[in-house]
Amino acid sequence: MDTNILDEYLRLKAEMETIESRCQEAKSRLIESMVDENKLQYKGFTIVKQVSKTWEYSENVQKIQETLKERKRGEREMGMAKVTKETPFIRVIKRKT
Repeated sequence: MDTNILDEYLRLKAEMETIESRCQEAKSRLIESMVDENKLQYKGFTIVKQVSKTWEYSENVQKIQETLKERKRGEREMGMAKVTKETPFIRVIKRKT
């Protein structure tokens, strides 16, 4: 294993975390500054302020969702469900010191 690849990957992941954090902060400030407008044009971009909603469903629907989840798990365990796609990924876990 080429440790240079590992070093580069970890460095880039750290940079991405920093950039994501800064981007999230800038997005919050942008949303706050767009009080009187939901859409603007800037340097060839259209910036649209939208709202994403989170829903809470009735107990009946929650039970149906849980039943479906259990049935899906059962079909996977019994081999009835089939894998349609496999996507390799890397999981990075920082050791506790």
